[in-house]
Amino acid sequence: MRVHVELPSSLIHESGAARELLVTAASPLDAIQQLGRRFPRLQKRLFDADGQLFPYLTLLHNGHPLLPAQMRSVGCQDGDTLEVMTLAGGG
Repeated sequence: MRVHVELPSSLIHESGAARELLVTAASPLDAIQQLGRRFPRLQKRLFDADGQLFPYLTLLHNGHPLLPAQMRSVGCQDGDTLEVMTLAGGG
């Protein structure tokens, strides 16, 4: 399915200056992994050495946050939007 992926401004440089990208993917995780293969510099900012999405990143699928376990199990449909968000914390 064709999915629109939106990146935060902190990752645009690693995607060749594209904020929104289009991929064909079966799941949100598949979409993000495809972007990593397409843009190796982006791969290093999305995934750790074990291939896990960094914990300071979260994915919104059509505006709804996904738990890590859902990133593989939720299916994508044509026209879905996947937004990569950077979590911020403080104290």
